[in-house]
Amino acid sequence: MQKIMGVLPLGIKFEMMKTDNELVAEFMGVTETESTFDSYSIPVPCFYTKNEFHRSNTFTVPDKSFTDWISGAKYDTSWDWLMPVVEKIEGLYFYGHLTKNTHDGRHYMSFITKDCDTVAYSSPGQTKIESVYKAVVTFIAWYNTQKQS
Repeated sequence: MQKIMGVLPLGIKFEMMKTDNELVAEFMGVTETESTFDSYSIPVPCFYTKNEFHRSNTFTVPDKSFTDWISGAKYDTSWDWLMPVVEKIEGLYFYGHLTKNTHDGRHYMSFITKDCDTVAYSSPGQTKIESVYKAVVTFIAWYNTQKQS
């Protein structure tokens, strides 16, 4: 979970928590789409969220489809979902480096700048996908702070 803080109009401060999958989805540009369908010749707004792997149910209430979509997101369990995120990060000129510690058998993932400064370093993972996912989430949290400053 990541804490997101901000200021609304009139200076009202807010805090909210985002799941790691929400953070990744937003980084990947996943957003809710508004459409309409005809109900007895009357256009009714509807909302859905999708990427190339998964589509939410359709709702007539805004923001429900994103929540539904996130519940089915598999960034943390599927290479098919996770590798496009790694490729997007590498497209920003950060290079992924995955290693396995021969002493404890755990995997470690980091994203490094072209100048070899480590930017995001993951906690050790028992599996490669766990380590890569943790590094992706850490990188995105760092990247979002850099965009704000």
